[in-house]
Amino acid sequence: MNIGKFYTLIFSTILTLNSCQTDENILNQKIIGQWAIDRIEFQKQDIKDELMINFMVFKEESFSIPEVRNYTHEDADDGTKWTAESLVNSQPTIKLECENQIFSGTYRLKFFKNYDKKLLSMIMESDSTYIIANKFFQDFDSGKNINWEK
Repeated sequence: MNIGKFYTLIFSTILTLNSCQTDENILNQKIIGQWAIDRIEFQKQDIKDELMINFMVFKEESFSIPEVRNYTHEDADDGTKWTAESLVNSQPTIKLECENQIFSGTYRLKFFKNYDKKLLSMIMESDSTYIIANKFFQDFDSGKNINWEK
């Protein structure tokens, strides 16, 4: 094998490995970012008007949630953590760890495109909390890159 073919093979292999994304990486890309809470119910009661702000942020391993009812705002400084799991042929889930009992728990996730508002959206549903949120600062069409509705 000549040296040119060898370098081409190595370059192609590296490029292929870098472009392959696992389901977990794709799921994390979808979750990480800033989200406007469009709807939130706790124990089947609408509590959106009780939020101080309707905004939550997911970072690499931590998240921020707004003040609601007698729970204060929480973020990475308070030790918030999240983990997501995407199983083959199963609905993805996210586990939120925080003091706030409204947000704390394991949620089933569903991602969808809101074609009327041109927004990328997510439904988070646990045994006690139901949230619909819209992603900020991400172009509606950019979701095509990671198959948003998968």
